[in-house]
Amino acid sequence: MLKATFIRLVYIVILFLASLVISNIALPGKFGILSMLILNASLLLIITGFGVDSIALFKVSNNQWNISQAHRFIWKGIVLQAILFGLLELAALLIFHKTLLSNATPDYFFVDVSYFLGLAIVDKYVALYYSQHQSSKLNIILASVAFLYLLLLLLCYYVVEVEWRYVLYLFGLQNVVQALALIVGFTPIHNEKSKLSNNEFFRALKMSSIVMVTNVIQLLAYRVDFWMISFFYGNYDVGIYAQANKFANFAWVIPNILSQILIPRFATMKKEESSDVISAAFILNFFLVLLTFFFAHFFYFFYLDRKYREGLNAFHLMLPGYFFWGTVIYFGNYFSAKGKFLYNLLASSLCFVLIIIIDLTLIPRYGISGAAVANSITYFTVFIFYIVILVRKSSFMLNDLLVPRRKSLLNIFKLVIR
Repeated sequence: MLKATFIRLVYIVILFLASLVISNIALPGKFGILSMLILNASLLLIITGFGVDSIALFKVSNNQWNISQAHRFIWKGIVLQAILFGLLELAALLIFHKTLLSNATPDYFFVDVSYFLGLAIVDKYVALYYSQHQSSKLNIILASVAFLYLLLLLLCYYVVEVEWRYVLYLFGLQNVVQALALIVGFTPIHNEKSKLSNNEFFRALKMSSIVMVTNVIQLLAYRVDFWMISFFYGNYDVGIYAQANKFANFAWVIPNILSQILIPRFATMKKEESSDVISAAFILNFFLVLLTFFFAHFFYFFYLDRKYREGLNAFHLMLPGYFFWGTVIYFGNYFSAKGKFLYNLLASSLCFVLIIIIDLTLIPRYGISGAAVANSITYFTVFIFYIVILVRKSSFMLNDLLVPRRKSLLNIFKLVIR
């Protein structure tokens, strides 16, 4: 697990450095367009994906399916997703004469298609690799492709000056190459050949509806501030805010990595072991936020174009919320592993309602700083909601969730080095 976590961290750092290079090539205006493309792709990925990856991981982790059935389920989901995306993209071009994801001219069509389809396949195969406990292999493949992508971007920026459209093609194709590499590299540990009937496929989709709705609501809660900033202020401010948001997201990198790897293990963990993980994670998040603070300031002052410094205040204001959300990530994946998807739906709904109300109150007057404050208030409230659920519904002790014991830290260390 420690090896997989480290490699995943390297992969995310490489992608982050690549995004910094792109942000300097594009500057805030074009970077805002790319940020909206990424946001819209993430939302459409969830809407058209029907929670297929989560259900496949849940079924395999709980020994309800073998990997062959999960593999078939994944590919049926990918085909369905590609058809839905194609219809929506063509409709956007015919009706509005703009692309669906980037909301730009038809020149962005190739970028929309390649970015989305590559992302859809990668998203599904990540679940397959995790279900087979092949996280190290998964992250080595992703990091290798990302490193090549970073090298090409550096070449475009520092050595050979190229047109913006070629940078866009490179941006879109990176996901496609990742997808192909994951398909080629996937080797099931136990490849029992089992069929998955259409009836069983649709039954699983019905089960995944709660997951899909939860993910849609959660993504809207995460990113509704981008749409509001775009509406009230424009792409330039979106670019400034998106950069601040990217730096703040570094506080979530390790929690996201560890909690994803832990999903199959949460399914079989005892309550005491789960509380050990959560309490240790809560303390770890404090140090991650401090590290994120210094990391962001270094790049803001020694690499990024000065225009991006307008977002520093927003970055500072959103960090407290990101501290609490770093633990919420573990809560959500714990309930997913236990099949208690309804709790995550309730938490996501609360998050969405709060963020809409506070964003509408603060963004028109305070801009990106208002959006940052809205994040912190909302994420803290959802953290408290999960704490209440864990204590009242799952019989956890509050101290066990927030204060790690020496024995807890030892257990976490043993879990990580496995």
